[in-house]
Amino acid sequence: MTFIARVIGFREPVFNANVLRPIGTGDWLLMYFHAAARLSSSVRSDLQSAKTVIVWPPGASQFYSWGRKANVEPHSWIHCEGSGVQQQVHDNQIPVGTPFVVEDEEMVVDTLTMLWREMADET
Repeated sequence: MTFIARVIGFREPVFNANVLRPIGTGDWLLMYFHAAARLSSSVRSDLQSAKTVIVWPPGASQFYSWGRKANVEPHSWIHCEGSGVQQQVHDNQIPVGTPFVVEDEEMVVDTLTMLWREMADET
């Protein structure tokens, strides 16, 4: 079973009003929105609350946008792939393509930080 973390971002501001990837990406994308964000392109006022997570599988359409103001609304994220990702999603009953709230922001950021440190460790 493999788990490959390709790239990780921490508390980056959302720059674009609309990011639409109709065919998604070739890997899994987990995003954690520290501030309210739009995750639906069909309803402009449809904001998800802060502390929202969404997990998109490879090839799934992705849309996200800042909720109120560009460059100030942070999100953390990871692109990853491998059979271990699918297994973890299944075993932990993580909703796919459906936003859900994780109140403990540090749990998400600490996990991403741990993975980033492991990626950076060359020993």
